[in-house]
Amino acid sequence: MYPALVTRETETAPLRNRVFCTFIDCATCGQFFRDAYTRNYKPNGVKVLRCFPHCCPDHVPHSSCGTSVVMQVAGPYSPVEAQSFVAFGRFETCAEPMMSLGHQVHLDDIDVSSSANPLAAWFASDSQSGHSPMLFTFKAKQHDPWHYGWTSGASAALRNTQHVFKGYLFSAKQDSPRVLQLVGIAQSPGFVIVPYKPVGHDEVEAMPISVHDDFVDVAPPPQAAFNCHFVACQCEKPMFGDSYIRCNRANGRKQLRCFPHCCPDHILHCSCGGPIMCGVDLTEAPPLARPTKELVMYAHGERLHMPELALHDEVPHDMILSRLHQPSNERGDWVKGILQPGISTPTKLLFNFNQNSRQAGWPYNWKGSATKVDRNRKHIFKAYVFQVLRGGHTLRVVNWISSTPFTMSSFRRCNTTPTSRTNSYIEVKPTEITDLVVPPLVPRKRSLDRIESPPSVLNDSQSAG
Repeated sequence: MYPALVTRETETAPLRNRVFCTFIDCATCGQFFRDAYTRNYKPNGVKVLRCFPHCCPDHVPHSSCGTSVVMQVAGPYSPVEAQSFVAFGRFETCAEPMMSLGHQVHLDDIDVSSSANPLAAWFASDSQSGHSPMLFTFKAKQHDPWHYGWTSGASAALRNTQHVFKGYLFSAKQDSPRVLQLVGIAQSPGFVIVPYKPVGHDEVEAMPISVHDDFVDVAPPPQAAFNCHFVACQCEKPMFGDSYIRCNRANGRKQLRCFPHCCPDHILHCSCGGPIMCGVDLTEAPPLARPTKELVMYAHGERLHMPELALHDEVPHDMILSRLHQPSNERGDWVKGILQPGISTPTKLLFNFNQNSRQAGWPYNWKGSATKVDRNRKHIFKAYVFQVLRGGHTLRVVNWISSTPFTMSSFRRCNTTPTSRTNSYIEVKPTEITDLVVPPLVPRKRSLDRIESPPSVLNDSQSAG
């Protein structure tokens, strides 16, 4: 079924004059777009609009909070014309020049966002051809982020910039199917982008100074088919602390000290700490053909309530491997979990992270600042359990486990730690400066009155003769 009957009069009119594209309200909660959104930054360079276009059905503390955008295509068009429709969407500023109707573009020139290409500007759509009128859904997968790579700034003009989300309806040409002609445009109401840090600043200021000891603000565990746990250390110390010192190494590498704890005792070196072992219990999980090869673990540091990956997310395996912390990539921030076959069973797997932590250290490349917001910001160590798919090229998140939240302080700000070279505290002694007596200036030219017998040029010339 199609919206209207195509007559001879309407068929002769250009298709761009017969179709009408609009965004419709959410079928679940009835909400629409908002006038402001916050945007946060992920370590891989993705800039995510939070809660776009709205929280559906309720808000979740995750960067991918939001839902899909549905575009409706009405007007008189034939079934053959409907089969040629394809829609793409993207974010734009209101000041950008608008793509005019009738404009032609090649399909290869549209860079579509995907898990392998998260920084692309265009969003693909899924169509419902049997629906009347036709519907195109942008970002059908709820956990996919809304990336908007617009570069912001601190000026008032940039902060007040109006943005829109546009849905472009194209029609593929019959003689050249990969050449698309623009026939319809849908545009959202304008909105502004609020940086994520000012919002976090209000949250930090509103936090009570004293928190009950029994309350620990941790992310809820995922609803997975099996359980994960941290294996207790033999030194009987608490696994994680509530605060760590981070120091800067060569080549821009940032490293946590005494992480997860000093084991067995503290050493005067920036790599003080120890390994972390995680257990995966598959007793109640669905049977896997080869669990030791289908499940892998990778871990890194994250900000609390700002996960980089969600449950059931799929990422390219090469993306994780390119960010592993190793001698050839000292600025990598991911650590691989090594399966321990000697102490693992088919239903209980044990993964060891950073066995050589004394040499490699624990990397965490989050870029902080001297502001109170960043000093009070909470972080976690998060270990992801991935299922290997498609011959090892893709990883799917099937579970994760995180540490208790902790804060970080700069090594330069911490004045209670002895140095590793002298084993003593750095003490700055003030020096008393007294008034100096400046001697009188001595003229560089000699005056004639200080010479006892000044020579006479005239007498010398007369006596010579």
